Amino acid sequence: LGYVVTDAKVITRMAVAFILARLILVPILSRIFPKARPYQEFNFSPLSSIFLSLETKSHNSFPSSHMISLTAASGALVTSYPFFAVIFVIVAVLTGLGRVVLGFHYPNDIIFSLISGLIIGVIVSLLI
Repeated sequence: LGYVVTDAKVITRMAVAFILARLILVPILSRIFPKARPYQEFNFSPLSSIFLSLETKSHNSFPSSHMISLTAASGALVTSYPFFAVIFVIVAVLTGLGRVVLGFHYPNDIIFSLISGLIIGVIVSLLI
């Protein structure tokens, strides 16, 4: 690909979408809807590390911060770089599937996070 996004407006959109999704929406929803992770509910130890995630006692399965962050950034790319937005969404979906397989999230956590992240990103993209 060899293409680097240097457009300050696009980078700003991605940063704003990421911050809104990950640092504002996720903490609010996690507090309103505390939900045990699958490995907590079904009492198994997931494959975990500093690269995947560490086990936690907190009930914060919903929403998926990984998925919502990636898709918010993806949505912010839609109006300027749709090809890269699609690539980001594919990476996000693969990440989400991995999170389900590892037992960190339920499928509905991932689906909600994918949709809400894209909505946030697209709205930011249209407003900035």
